[in-house]
Amino acid sequence: MFEENSNEANGENQRCIQEFLQTYEQLDKEAKMLTVAKEDLFAIEEELHFMLNEELETRRKKNLSLRREVEEQKRKCVELTRILNASVRGQ
Repeated sequence: MFEENSNEANGENQRCIQEFLQTYEQLDKEAKMLTVAKEDLFAIEEELHFMLNEELETRRKKNLSLRREVEEQKRKCVELTRILNASVRGQ
């Protein structure tokens, strides 16, 4: 009888150990998958930051160019107005 109880206890211990190992392996596998996903997301975030910075720089350059064009156009208009006013006064 003692031997039967001992075998049952031994079998129960083996099941507990197997369950523990299976759970541990599943959790370890999940942790590795989550770590890979986290690293992938960090890489995506870094790429998005880079792309955003590139877009901002492109827009800054475009605005600077437009600002210069506007200033040049204003200068031309002022000069043409000055010439027109001088012409009208001369008549």
